[in-house]
Formats: sequence, C-alpha cells, structure tokens
Amino acid sequence: MRLLSFDTSTSDLHVCLANKGAIVASCVVVSKLEDRQYAAALLIPTIQDVLQEVNWQKSDIEGIVVGVGPGSFTGVRTAVVTARTMAQALNLPLIGVPILECYAFQYGSSTTVVLGAGRQDFFAAVYRVNRAQGEAATPAVVETGAPACLSREAVVDLLNLAGAGLVETSCLAYFKESRADLKALPHLNNIAAVQSELALNKVSLSMAQSSAPGSSQAFLAKAFSYERIQPLYLRKASITLKKTN
Repeated sequence: MRLLSFDTSTSDLHVCLANKGAIVASCVVVSKLEDRQYAAALLIPTIQDVLQEVNWQKSDIEGIVVGVGPGSFTGVRTAVVTARTMAQALNLPLIGVPILECYAFQYGSSTTVVLGAGRQDFFAAVYRVNRAQGEAATPAVVETGAPACLSREAVVDLLNLAGAGLVETSCLAYFKESRADLKALPHLNNIAAVQSELALNKVSLSMAQSSAPGSSQAFLAKAFSYERIQPLYLRKASITLKKTN
C-alpha cells in the first residue's frame, strides 16, 4: 500500500512516502527560531517535492496518514485540514495517528506517554503494546487511557497507576516523586515514518476483520473516512497579542 504521511504537530514538518511498509522518500523541515509556523507553511510544496523525488503522481497514493496531535494548535489544524481535503478529493482512506501513540510504538512496551503542554499542564495517554505473534512481530499499540491534558498532580497519579512512563526530557523533573519507572522519550527521526507503520498496522487489522476482497480501496475509504478525522487539540488555543507602536 502506497502511503503519504505527514505531521506538523511539533514546530517541525515531517513528511514521508511508504510503499508496502518500506520508506521510499522522507523529509524533515526544521522551523526557524523566529517563526514556529515556518515549517507548517511549507507542507504543500514539501509534499510535492517528495512525490517528485520518487516520480509519484497524486493518483499513485493509496492512503494518507496524518498526525492529529496533540501539539501546536496551528500546526495540527494545518495538517488535518490538508489531509482531509486531499483524502476527500482523491477518495482515499485517511488514518489519523496521535503523536503520543508514535512514542509508545517506538518504545515497544506498555507505558504512559507524557508531553509538556505549557502553563504547568501536560498531555498524557496510557498505551498497551501487544506482541501476539512473538517478540519479532510488529507490536500492536492499544490505547487504554485516552489522551488528555492534565495537571502535574493528575499525571503523577497516572504514572503511579501505570508503573512506567515515557516523559519529555524537559518535564522529567516535575515527576521525581512518582514511583513509576520513568524514561526520557525516544527520539523520532521522522514522525511521519513512524505514523506510516502504525497506519499500515491499523489498515491490515481492519482488512483482516472484514470480508472485503484484497485491499479494496472502496472499503478502506469508507472504513477510514476523512470525515472521522479530527484534530486532537485537548486544550484551547493560546492567543498572543502583538504589541503595536
């Protein structure tokens, strides 16, 4: 399955193309320090660039994967709106993947994932990672605690209950009192690449549970409809008023 995957939930832009699970092209655009939305603004031209790199047309894409957040309010909105528009126009399945799930998948074991949300709040979710077919199999990530924006005290309780946590490095100091086994978040070289692998797992599972023949595009477009994908904001957007002379 040929997938286009992209994420702008962080300050950077992550894009990749995957074919049957193998990454065939990827790109990461780093935002400028003075403009956090610089990379997100380059989403469409970057998608065009990676398609040209492997000589793909939009008609070659069989599915779209998008990072739904949580993260940058503007970045998440940009990615989701773009993905929904493309999926609707091309009649393609659209799979949304939270960035929290990407970290759990990369880690490979059941854990609580915690990201800083600003203002002394934190994004957190609990995941169970199953390896039903042995340690060599691709892990299936199951959300057992829905992503939420929580206070420090609430996250401590969540960590203690789960017993393990992946915490953004800059936030580790907030949870020293936790009894959980805490580790720093693994580095994701390209978030879109991790998303594409997770998305392929979701599609494969959906196909296995259905009676649809082969990889029916009509079935997938309905099962993973663009209409179901919503931004995972979790908190209200912050507004900064610029000073005027």
